[in-house]
Amino acid sequence: PDATVVAYDTVSGKLAWTAGNETTGYSSPALLVVGGREQIVVHSGSAVLGLEPKSGAVLWRYPYVTDYSCNIATPIAVDGKVFVSSGENHGCALLELKVSGDAFTVSEVWSSHGVKSVLRNEWQTSILLDGHLYGMDNVGGAGPITHLTCVHATTGESVWQETRFGKGNLIAADGKLFLSTLKGELIVARISPSGYDEIGRSTVIGSTRQAPALANGLLYLRDNEDIVGLDVRLYDGPPSPSIAARCLERSAKPVRDVLSMDCTDGRISHTHCAASRLRQLARHDRKHHWAFYSPAHTYGKLPAENRLWPRRNRVRS
Repeated sequence: PDATVVAYDTVSGKLAWTAGNETTGYSSPALLVVGGREQIVVHSGSAVLGLEPKSGAVLWRYPYVTDYSCNIATPIAVDGKVFVSSGENHGCALLELKVSGDAFTVSEVWSSHGVKSVLRNEWQTSILLDGHLYGMDNVGGAGPITHLTCVHATTGESVWQETRFGKGNLIAADGKLFLSTLKGELIVARISPSGYDEIGRSTVIGSTRQAPALANGLLYLRDNEDIVGLDVRLYDGPPSPSIAARCLERSAKPVRDVLSMDCTDGRISHTHCAASRLRQLARHDRKHHWAFYSPAHTYGKLPAENRLWPRRNRVRS
């Protein structure tokens, strides 16, 4: 369809509605409660739109033209308002919505644009926590310099900046930022408006732009060839002699490293299945073969029947 946004019925697959005629951008639509009601907020290539979820009716529009239509980061709700940010030296803005009949009027609470902008998200969506935005500020038109930045969400005031941090992506959990970088590093830092407080870092994968994904204490990160899975939960128990606490051999090819992480005392170190502190690691290689690595006293083989993922149970990406 010739539209900015389209909706389909998930049961029948039929087209439900279309909305807008803006240039499409790269951002994902977000279902947010802003302006006192639930809306689909879309950051297109040339504007920010608020849509009625059931009908697709355009409730409001805020022009936001970025070079090459590079509006990539997802809009964020901040106390009923909408925060948007773009790279290419564009900047960011916090938008307030006021009801006007069946639609809304839009006004800027604050904005920061151009070469002195406080936050220019290139492709990374910032993290909102306790009234502060933590995000990547990219300098220039997709330039090589990126700062990790903390901004006061309601005022737009810059709180702190870790300059030349490097390009990457981020998520937050358990009072910490988990950051991936173009170098393939995983970095863990405490979340604080007082300043950047790094716990540790280690190279765990190839170059990536992907944000980590976290589920049930397991952190997953992928590059163009592999996926790694890291257990980042706190472990306080004694060494276990069970199969789950032994090291499984991966038959596809040698593993580059097995990663031991301790997010409480700041240790992120490489080891070869040597200690009970070793966390479980899953790896998905270019041949689509999974293998798990667990805490172990010794490095050794297990019978094929005890392997968690036999080769016949392959997972396709």
